[in-house]
Amino acid sequence: MEIALGLPNPQSEFEKDILKAVIAKESGNEVRRLMFISRAGGEKKCSQPGRRAVIAWAREKHDLAIEVHDLPGTARVRIRKKAQAVSSR
Repeated sequence: MEIALGLPNPQSEFEKDILKAVIAKESGNEVRRLMFISRAGGEKKCSQPGRRAVIAWAREKHDLAIEVHDLPGTARVRIRKKAQAVSSR
C-alpha cells in the first residue's frame, strides 16, 4: 500500500513506486497487488493513457495488480503561476 497524496500531480512518483514493487517481487517477496491511496483526483489522473500503459505493463509482464483509490472530497483546482519576467540590470 502506498499513500500517494501527490498522485494527481503531473510530477508524482507513480512509476517509481510501481518499479519498487516490481523489484521487491523479483527479489523474492510475495507482491501481488499495489494499492495507491490518493487525495481526490488520483483515480482520474491514473486513467490517462500513459499511466494506464504502465498499469497494463505491470499486470502483463509482472503479474502485479495496481489499484488506485481516492480519499473522499473534491479534487483541488491547480492554479498555475504565470512566468515572471526577470529583468537584467
